[in-house]
Amino acid sequence: MTRKSLMILLGVLFLPATSPAYDLYVRSVNAPVYAMPDTASGVVTTVGQGTKLAGIENKGNWHMVKAGDHTGWVYRFLVGDKPLADTGDGSLAGQYAEQESKARRRPSSYTAAAAARGLREKRQRFAEKYHLDYEALARIEAMAVSREEVTSFIKEGIENEKKD
Repeated sequence: MTRKSLMILLGVLFLPATSPAYDLYVRSVNAPVYAMPDTASGVVTTVGQGTKLAGIENKGNWHMVKAGDHTGWVYRFLVGDKPLADTGDGSLAGQYAEQESKARRRPSSYTAAAAARGLREKRQRFAEKYHLDYEALARIEAMAVSREEVTSFIKEGIENEKKD
């Protein structure tokens, strides 16, 4: 191995490692950029929603970013790796539409009613098998208790507890 190739090899091995930059986009209305990865440190700057930041380093729940002329730390829940959907008016409507499209939909009233009927029939078969009285339970659940009755019940319990 020649002296020149040895020098190049050593130079490559001992050069400081640089991590590739990555793009982050502010998802909240405003995101404070802190001097250190701690909310107790001072705020270097604040960036607005949709602002593109250059990510430098990731440390736990924090990203070290370059925001314009400032370098600091932003909390990871305030940024994302994809830009907000462009709605043209700067609102969160595009982001909400994207989340809504992925959200679980409520079942239709027909589906809910069919499920309830199935549960009722299953409950009835179960009650017959084990001789359970769900009609009595339904009567108890339908009973209306006034506020005065509840207050009286609680007072009696407290007095009985003091006697014991």
